[in-house]
Amino acid sequence: AVREAAVAARNVEKLVASVRDRDDGFRPRLDRYTFDSPGWLVSVGDGALAKVGPTVFRGPAANAVKSGVGAAYLASAGDIRDAVGLLREEFELESTVDERR
Repeated sequence: AVREAAVAARNVEKLVASVRDRDDGFRPRLDRYTFDSPGWLVSVGDGALAKVGPTVFRGPAANAVKSGVGAAYLASAGDIRDAVGLLREEFELESTVDERR
């Protein structure tokens, strides 16, 4: 659903503009969403199993994919600070910046 949002928003915009601006009896041409799977990720407790392209990962590599997906989702929602915090925590990295600002 998150990946389809941009196409859905454009289609709603076209439909609203069609109703607002003209009534010529024709419906606007809507964009189609095409799904292109980047792979899959299964969370199993604290662990994970992931497939990226043709490669299947397990153990620490799958957990790294899981952390990256989680951080990307937080960042896409505008929560950059939590995304960076998640990555620091998962990869046991020290903070080099005062995060209280």
